[in-house]
Amino acid sequence: MTIGHRGSGYRSEIYQVYNSDKIQGVIGERIDLQPKGSVKLPEGAMMLYRSAVDVHMQLPPDELSISLNLLTSAKSNSQVPQYYVDTSTSRIIGFPEVNAASKRLTLLKLAGLIGNQNTLDLLDRVLEKSECFRTRVGAAQACIEMQASDANAVERVKSRLGFDPARFDVDVGAGFGMNIEAARRIA
Repeated sequence: MTIGHRGSGYRSEIYQVYNSDKIQGVIGERIDLQPKGSVKLPEGAMMLYRSAVDVHMQLPPDELSISLNLLTSAKSNSQVPQYYVDTSTSRIIGFPEVNAASKRLTLLKLAGLIGNQNTLDLLDRVLEKSECFRTRVGAAQACIEMQASDANAVERVKSRLGFDPARFDVDVGAGFGMNIEAARRIA
């Protein structure tokens, strides 16, 4: 929820995502965006954005304006992925750093660098059970990092996934060129 607190407020272009459950969350992936119009957020106005449905592009206000963003911290929200979307191409171009998946990826990278056998067991469970594509790829990358000297172990991780997780850059601000078709084949 966003509330206009002072000034004339910024303008937002609103889009609706259809079939958000079909989005893999891969940089460069095309998503089905439907334009829903433009709104302004002047003092006293309120916007409620629907999780995994609404995409909004904020444009600068005409004058100094203040708005307040209120986000719930419910556990169910931590699993909902967020993306930066280029609305002109309807493609995912990045991930907000405050996104829960981005925070998980930081911990997974750390685990891959300093973990032990217990860490491998935990990463294996994340790899097996996470519904978030980015989190599963990050867990696989961490497993491979920890077992880099064991070619058989690395191949086992790759074969479990059905693709090489090194082909996917799931970090914040990652670039284009990802293999979207491989991502779609993931169970």
